[in-house]
Amino acid sequence: MKKIMLTLFTVLLLTGCGCTDGMREGNNITIHIKNNSDLTLYGMEIHLPNSSHTVLNANGTEISRGEDLVIQLLKDEMTGAENKSFEVFALADQSGRNRILVENPYRIDFRSAQSWYFELNGEGAKSLALKKEK
Repeated sequence: MKKIMLTLFTVLLLTGCGCTDGMREGNNITIHIKNNSDLTLYGMEIHLPNSSHTVLNANGTEISRGEDLVIQLLKDEMTGAENKSFEVFALADQSGRNRILVENPYRIDFRSAQSWYFELNGEGAKSLALKKEK
């Protein structure tokens, strides 16, 4: 009985350690994008050299003006050089097919426990621009 309990305890301990390792706050890189545009948006996509990440409202509603969109990346996703550029696409419909490339792609230093704050401005699809907040 002791062997079974010890084995069960060991399996549970190892499973718990394996599931939480990547989600520690110290490993996350957080990108905040505040929507200050006049365009109707349903989501945002961030394209990095090796991955793509999308954020949208779970119920499919549009992103309100002033709403802060947050994307968390794990440090493990940042392979190779830490200084990477990324592109941002605005999703202008619920299906995600109408993607608008936002001008001003940025190059930032991806280090653990970093938070980056950006603002999306523009009155229409052709004038969307991403600006780094101070």
